[in-house]
Amino acid sequence: MSINTTFPTPVKLIQEEIKTLKFLMNQTRISQFCGDAGRAYSVYNKYPQLIRKNQLKNFNFYFNTFFDVPCADIGLTLRIFVNADVKIQNNSYEKVCYHLIVTKKARRSQEELRYTLFRNFHFDYNPKANESGHPFFHLQYGGGTGRSFGAEYAINITFPSIDLPRISYKPMSLALLMQIVFMHFYDENVVKLREDNDWKSILWNNEQLCWKDYYAECSAYLNSEEKHILCNHFCGK
Repeated sequence: MSINTTFPTPVKLIQEEIKTLKFLMNQTRISQFCGDAGRAYSVYNKYPQLIRKNQLKNFNFYFNTFFDVPCADIGLTLRIFVNADVKIQNNSYEKVCYHLIVTKKARRSQEELRYTLFRNFHFDYNPKANESGHPFFHLQYGGGTGRSFGAEYAINITFPSIDLPRISYKPMSLALLMQIVFMHFYDENVVKLREDNDWKSILWNNEQLCWKDYYAECSAYLNSEEKHILCNHFCGK
């Protein structure tokens, strides 16, 4: 098995992404999640019908949200952006990208409000990565900010033109990325969300879907009698 083939099929991934949206839109304690997820769910909830009819040949899934959270350690309120961008063509992945962006408000004048970009991470799955020598599943710090950032976020200290290195990382989904955010940036409402049994069920399903075969393949590779190099396997070499 190739490490590349451990990622779930487009149909299975999109099904889980839609379930995540449905959960988030019901989190009325966090109004920004609720509104953004509700609008996205209203667009995508019809797609299970297309899935059942095997009509998911070409499909784009996009979700973007943010929330503000106080960070006592540095005495600032941070604005955290999360977005998912999945593009499917001819029943295959063309693009799978998840962004986590950390900013703070930076008022440059009374009329102009912009944001300072502190951190920019994105988690990619590139099924054609072995053509370039990059890992199929990778994490980048810096690089582009995706479609979530417009002109109002022009203050950029992470040098978007530099998109290397690309670091091997486990496969991601919207729910798995949201959990990273919830574990690091939270208030009492997010703590309650993390303990919600429905959320735990979504996470378990996503871990089974995205990580079970991935870690099994890593373990098989490391335990092989042949002296395979796992770092090369991550890149399809």
